[in-house]
Amino acid sequence: MFCRAKTGVLTLLLGSSILALVAMIADYWITVPLPTGVLHIGLFRGCDEQQNCFTVLGTESTKDLLLSVFIIGILTLPCGILEVRYSMQGSLGCLMYVGVISSVLAILGFAAMVNGAVNLRPDQPFSYSWAFALGWISVIMAVTSAALSVYVSRVEPAAPLPEPQAEAGTATGTQTSSNPPGGVISPINRFIQMLSRKPTPPPS
Repeated sequence: MFCRAKTGVLTLLLGSSILALVAMIADYWITVPLPTGVLHIGLFRGCDEQQNCFTVLGTESTKDLLLSVFIIGILTLPCGILEVRYSMQGSLGCLMYVGVISSVLAILGFAAMVNGAVNLRPDQPFSYSWAFALGWISVIMAVTSAALSVYVSRVEPAAPLPEPQAEAGTATGTQTSSNPPGGVISPINRFIQMLSRKPTPPPS
């Protein structure tokens, strides 16, 4: 169950990042009907049906926001991949961070789409095209990824920690644990401890 949910989080995060990139580079945010055909305009340029193109100005902030969504989303994927890879062991604690970052991506994407809708408003009648729709789908996927990752991180049990072992050669024979004071264990430490856990030998 949790493995499928985590895979869904990764799929949504990856899809949101890719759609944000496609929406940024495509020339089909809006279409303007002309007597000689249709003019399609994106964040970088506008072109008519004869491929006569011109540069679009004033959309730099929208492009920067969508590019940030793509870059941050891709950089967050390794954290989610670790959760899926070791999903049978329990939660590593990374999924909560994925949820927080997905929320940030949703906010950035929402700001980009609103900004683009305000800046790309010609005086002539126009209609929004498929690249504009992809941008909003990217926002919806980021929101869904954030909600699902936060939910799974709350209901999934944490990965079990290895038993503390006695230090070899100690005079007192007391056991020591690598856990930090207060029992607070970061996701990185939990992951390292899980990998360093030695299998229990079979009884002789």
